This record gives sequence, structure tokens and C-alpha cells, in this order.
Amino acid sequence: MALQSNAQTINYSLPEKNSNKNYDFAVLGKTTEGIIIYKYNKYENVIQCYDNEMNMKWFKEAQLANKNSNIQHISIHNNKLFVFFSYRKGDGVIIAAQRFSAKLEPEGKLKMIDSVSKDLFKDGDDWYVKHSEDKTKYMVYYIMNDGKQSTIIQTILVNDKLRIVKRKSVEVPENRDNMEDELMDNEGNFYFFIADQEHSDITPKIIYTNPRYYRLNNDATFSGVRLLSNPTVRFNSILPKIDNINHALVFAGVAKNKAVSGIAGFQISKWNLKTDSFSLNKFESFADDVIKEMSLTPELDINNYEITDMVLRFDGGIILVTENIYTTQQTIEVPNYYSPSFPTIRTYTYNHKDDVFVQSFDKSAQPDWYKLIRKKQTSESDNGMYSGYGLLKGKNNIQVIYNEQITEQSNLILQTYSADGNVNHGSINSARQKNLMLMPEKASQVSLYEIIIPSQFRGYLQFVKIDF
Repeated sequence: MALQSNAQTINYSLPEKNSNKNYDFAVLGKTTEGIIIYKYNKYENVIQCYDNEMNMKWFKEAQLANKNSNIQHISIHNNKLFVFFSYRKGDGVIIAAQRFSAKLEPEGKLKMIDSVSKDLFKDGDDWYVKHSEDKTKYMVYYIMNDGKQSTIIQTILVNDKLRIVKRKSVEVPENRDNMEDELMDNEGNFYFFIADQEHSDITPKIIYTNPRYYRLNNDATFSGVRLLSNPTVRFNSILPKIDNINHALVFAGVAKNKAVSGIAGFQISKWNLKTDSFSLNKFESFADDVIKEMSLTPELDINNYEITDMVLRFDGGIILVTENIYTTQQTIEVPNYYSPSFPTIRTYTYNHKDDVFVQSFDKSAQPDWYKLIRKKQTSESDNGMYSGYGLLKGKNNIQVIYNEQITEQSNLILQTYSADGNVNHGSINSARQKNLMLMPEKASQVSLYEIIIPSQFRGYLQFVKIDF
């Protein structure tokens, strides 16, 4: 059933009892069959298909080589599902891949990617898959040996025909603990993103310094280290991204620069992948009026803001999205009715996800505009799963969605930002008064104008589709 609300159409799937089997889930995307959702637990791997009104069309268990197969990665590309999985065979672990139609019918035989000693994988899933933005290339990789001075990584480049293109063992001269992310561009070059970490007894926040990357080229040669900022910049959060249109690695982070009296701001760097050099390396400090808006109370430290999204603009500019994220604890005495002289001490942990700060920059990292979304979200012992926000990227705008309150039947707030910074503020109400606890942070955009938001409430799992 569809409902109209503020020019959006909202469709709801029927709630399913989830507590018995304790499924986790992922929204994979959209095919000609419909919306594809992957539900899984330790024993089952189920694919569900919903039509545009979120009525379930079918559900099937993925038919893999072994019932105990561990699915590591699923992608939708060219109306097909690409599944990468592993299973035990004798004294080894087989890493394999298979392609399925949109109806989950096998297309071709299983392709074996690698065979590894079972001693290398502690839990059977100590291997990873990254795909290029166009999903024509997949990198399968795992750690062969990690030491204090270097890390040996086995990499296997696979194309969308599931053929092995390159196989390369790489020694990265870094401690594995410093590895933050791995990226792959559309040409098949693979990047290991690394940063030093500083831990403090005062705050659980990690400070990152000297962000850098190594590159495994598509011809199997290995490039040395490339530093992405000045040593004087200290980051409380970092985010790298590949700009395939402009052939650049874009890096940004919320930071303080010791060279300019510890002023807070954004460090923005662009590394031109064709010339192998900086095209931009800039620290843009927050203006006084920005800091005044972000620091609502004296105890609110700018370090709580973490960079959570980066939107690459077609003109070479970027939009950075940060969120005020922190935890607090409260210790209280609870009366002990059996022994009043010895009360029970309990500590409660609260998750906070408050204001969202959005700033747009042109291709030279000059500020265009900024907006601060005022919100205050606090929850206890749920890892903030109902807090945060979802992001929808349109042709000429971005839309931010979040719960007004962390309660059932909360209004879903929608803020739309145009390319010039104009904002429209509205809300999407739960008009059917269903028992919903929406999780905007797990929202998934399945087309230019459609987003799926999951809901978990009292053991029931449900999906909400919004058409803009």
C-alpha cells in the first residue's frame, strides 16, 4: 500500500518476526525483478525480492557449493548478482565466486578464486572483497603475514566475467593496525590507505596523523608511499574516496593544524592519479561564525565532529558531511533489597548523535556554503542504531533524513540542499501509525529517486521505501 506525504510516496513491507532466527540484513539494490534484500545468520543465506510497492515477490536461499558456505560479498551489476564466498574443504579454505541472474538462477559454474590453508583464516572470513565504482572489477585479498614492520597481502584481481586478471603478493612496509581502508578505481588500481594512530587516556577518540597510501597498479607493479597532508595536521576523523571522473584520490578530514595555533577545520587533499602529484593540498579552517554555531555549549568540543560522508560534485567540488558523535556514561547506585548496606553499582552508556554540519567546496576547496542541522539524539545500549542520518544523492541536490526523536512513530525529518545551498525543510510522517523504529543510518539508495529504510521494532523487521 502506498501513501502520499509531502510529495513523497511511501511503501511498507509487511513486518517479519526476526527475533527467532536473529537475521542481519543488507539492502543490495534494484534489478528488473525488484528490490533485492539479503538476510543472513550463521546458518542461512536468504535473498528476498520485493516489488515497487514492497510486496514480497519471492525469497530463496542462495544455492552455493556448500551449505556451510560463508558469503563475504554480494554486488548487483548489469542486472546480475555477483556472490563471493568461502567454504572448508579438507585442510583448506576455498575462496570462490558465482554469478546469478536477477531471479537468483545460477549462470555458469562456480569459479574458484583461491585455496588457502585453514590455519590462515581464524574464523573463515578473514578475507575481503572491494569492487570498482562501475563494478566491472573486484579485488579479493587477505593478509598472509603481519608483523611490526611490514604486512604481506595476497591480492587477486577478478573481472565481471569472474576471470582472474592478476594475482600478486604485496609487501606493504606498514603495521597492519595502521591500515584504515582499501580502495579500487575503475582502471583496476588498488590503494592501501594508512594513517598513524594516537590513543589517549583522556578520551576514547583516536587521533590520526600522517595519512598516506600505497598503490598496487593494474600492471602488478607496486608504488611507494604517498603522503596526503602536512605533518602538522592532526585528525579526529578521516575519509578517502576515488574520483573516477577526474582521476584523483580525494582525501578529507576534520582536523586541527598545530602550525596555525590548533585552529579546527577541514584538511582537503586531491592526489592526481595521472601525474602522481598533488592537485590540491589545503587546510581550510572553520570561520568564527561556523565555530560559534557548532559549539553550542562550552563543554562541546569540536573534536566530537566526525566526517561521515563525502559527495563528489561533477564540477570537481566536494560536499563534506560531519556529525557530532560521542558517548557518555552515568554510574548510579541501585538499592539492594537483600542487603541494603551494599547497594548495586550500575554504569549506563549513552550514545549521542547530535548536530550534522554540511559544507560545500568548489574544485579549489574554496567554501561555497555551509548549513548546520540541529538535532539531538540520545539512546542507551543500542549502538545508536536508530540515530544518525541517511543520505540521498540526487542530480542537483542532496537530501538528509533523520529521526526527530528516538521513539516509535517519530517524525522522519527531511532536509533538501540544492547545489547553491538553499535548503527545504520538511517531514515525512508515519501516516499509518505503524509500530516503526526506523534506522536512517542503514538507509540504502537503490535508484536516483528511491531509498530503502529498515525498521526493527520488538523483534519485527520491516522495510520502508520512499520515492522522491
